Amino acid sequence: MRRSDTPFSLSAVLAQSPALRDRQRLAWSTWRSIVGHRVANHTMPLRIEGDTLYVAVSSALWASELSLLQTPILAKLRDVLPQVHLLRFRVGPVKPPLDAAPPVRVHRAELPKQLTESLERVADAELRAAITEAARYSLGRADINAEHPAEQRPPSREKSGNEPL
Repeated sequence: MRRSDTPFSLSAVLAQSPALRDRQRLAWSTWRSIVGHRVANHTMPLRIEGDTLYVAVSSALWASELSLLQTPILAKLRDVLPQVHLLRFRVGPVKPPLDAAPPVRVHRAELPKQLTESLERVADAELRAAITEAARYSLGRADINAEHPAEQRPPSREKSGNEPL
C-alpha cells in the first residue's frame, strides 16, 4: 500500500490482502482510493477477466477521458491487482454506494509539549518516528471529531468491506 496523508479504511486494507481478495472483483472503496472520489462517483468496477478490468462509466465522455488516463490508473491499480494490465470502459448505469461521501482528510496535528518530551525518551529512532506520526494523525482525527459532533459527523465511508462491486 502506498503511503499517503489520507488514512485508508479497514475494508480497503483488507481488500488488498491476497488471501481475502476476490480475484474477479474490485471493491468500490478500493477503486475510489485509486481513482479519487470524483471519478469513482461516475464509474463502477464490474469484473476482471484475464488481465482486463471492465469498468462501467456514466457517459461516453467519461469513457474517453479515462481511456486517456489508463496508464496512471493502471500504475496505481497494480499495487492491488498486479494481474490487471488493461482497462475497458463501458457506458452503463453507475450507482455508487449510498455511503459514498468524500473521505475525510485527516491532518497532522501538532503534538503537545508533554508528549513530545515523552517521545524524546524513546531510544529507537524508527519507533519514535512511527509513534510520533501515529499520534499526530490521531490528534488530527480528534480535531475533526470535535468539529463534527456525532449527530453532525460526515457519514461513514464504508458499511462493509465484503460488498464487491
